[in-house]
Amino acid sequence: MLKSSSSAKTISFPVVDYDPVQCYLEELREAFSDFALFFYDKYGGDVIGVLWKPSAFEPQPFKVSNIKGRMVSKVSSQPTVVPNVEAILEDFKILGEGLVKTLDARTEKWSI
Repeated sequence: MLKSSSSAKTISFPVVDYDPVQCYLEELREAFSDFALFFYDKYGGDVIGVLWKPSAFEPQPFKVSNIKGRMVSKVSSQPTVVPNVEAILEDFKILGEGLVKTLDARTEKWSI
């Protein structure tokens, strides 16, 4: 680090092969690939698209090993688990802190 003086210039070097959006996308895919597909245009896009998998929204039997990203729902006599969409969307924000400006959940066509 250079001492600060009026004659010294601060030089910034570009970081090669570091793409924070790709890192974020990998985290999303690793954590939520059971629920959704994630899309991003690495050549200039500023949006990450999320396509929910319809099969992920079918109630599944309650198992401790199957609780990640889900909440217990007692629709029938047996407890089942369904995706906890609000928590998943909140996780998207938390994981993308500093990158994610807004999260737009287009719920018009949702039926759960």
